Amino acid sequence: MLTALAAEVRIQDRLDELKTTAAFLCKLDGRIGTTRLNRALRGLQHLENADAVRLLALTQKLVDLRDAFAPLPISWENPTDVRYLLENLTASSEEIQQTVLQLFRERI
Repeated sequence: MLTALAAEVRIQDRLDELKTTAAFLCKLDGRIGTTRLNRALRGLQHLENADAVRLLALTQKLVDLRDAFAPLPISWENPTDVRYLLENLTASSEEIQQTVLQLFRERI
């Protein structure tokens, strides 16, 4: 049984918060299979520590990306596009948020 602070629970909570799937996360990560992650998220097996640490960091980056672009939605349908954003954005989350907010203020 998974505890509330287990990495698997925290990863699933973030996926739910982002309204995306384990399959998307697996494609984005490129190192863990969907079946293995799904089994871990359902409490049938534990993630190896390295996988848990990596996936926790990746899901936190996704939350930060979503928050930086708010109120603009990020599509979680194409992991290639999201990976491109994660790898190529040079501005900080705060700088992105300021730019997005500025654009929306100018629109009003």
